Amino acid sequence: MQLFGGLPVQFGVFLDAVDVFDAPAFGISTPEALLLDPQQRLLLECAAEVMCGPAAGASSNASWRAAAAGLVGVWVGVSSMDYNRVSLDFVGGVTPYSSTGSSLSVTAGRLSYTYNLRGPSVAVDTACSSSLVGAC
Repeated sequence: MQLFGGLPVQFGVFLDAVDVFDAPAFGISTPEALLLDPQQRLLLECAAEVMCGPAAGASSNASWRAAAAGLVGVWVGVSSMDYNRVSLDFVGGVTPYSSTGSSLSVTAGRLSYTYNLRGPSVAVDTACSSSLVGAC
């Protein structure tokens, strides 16, 4: 496989159908969804499955948001802004959604906002150990 102007890629994990995302179910507009980092998409989808079950849709997300009025905290281990660099080439520059779609600091806040969680909301970036440190 070749990426980034023909440079060979020897190792990698690539997600199939990363463009398939039900943005309206999470209250995200189409222009913002186009710039939404796959890390944020996967976090929202995995959280929906954890909280609402594997067949979670917009209606179950809404019911969980209403039920989660208590103090529930979010700690997310997140690292790497590769998608931001790649997406800027596709949209032709910076847009109003460039920072919200790919900023590491927004990741935990997006999850808290989507599910109306009222506890601490922390994005942890410690490079390769982010998921480990975020879980502690």
